[in-house]
Amino acid sequence: MDESVLHAMQRWPDVPAVYGYIGVNRRGEFLLKGHVVSHVRTREFINRNYTLDEQGRAYFQNGPQRAYADLEVTPWVYRLMDDGSLRTHTEALVAELREAWLAPDGDVVLVTELGPGLLHAQDLDALPGYLRAEDGVSLDDALTVLLQGDNAEVTLSLVCGHARLRLLDTDNISARFGINTRPAPAAGENAAESEHRPAWEPAPVESS
Repeated sequence: MDESVLHAMQRWPDVPAVYGYIGVNRRGEFLLKGHVVSHVRTREFINRNYTLDEQGRAYFQNGPQRAYADLEVTPWVYRLMDDGSLRTHTEALVAELREAWLAPDGDVVLVTELGPGLLHAQDLDALPGYLRAEDGVSLDDALTVLLQGDNAEVTLSLVCGHARLRLLDTDNISARFGINTRPAPAAGENAAESEHRPAWEPAPVESS
């Protein structure tokens, strides 16, 4: 986190948290009331100060105030670089690939030292270049067997490590990986909660 943010947290340690004012969609975009945060410096500031707490809730530390994020799917969205490395949607370089999962709907979920995240949809076409089937079996045949729910040896090999690609037995990614997609204040917590949630959806247009 930024030194200025750490200093503000120490100076004002009891600022109430806010919930639902910021969101992260499946493309790794930050949104406020459904509008993508496009200002470069604002986005860079959020990138540097976005992380997960001990309960797995994603948040942006805005100075002394913690803003918990609504998630469309996962707290991270991973980008596959041309050199086979992985970066998060916040531009953080991944050090360790731990798990790789193929969802029934075609989504790919990767688990790294940072936590679970979708592989960005734009990177799915490049993924087969980093997949290897067992000797004597074509990749297409191995993926077909895997999607049918049978045992198949398919390995994802990236700069940050290797992981066997496994089939998720559910479309409910948040439940499978313990992701809290809509954090809420605890009973009695002094916090503010947005009336418009989830934050990654467009805010309703008020009628005149």
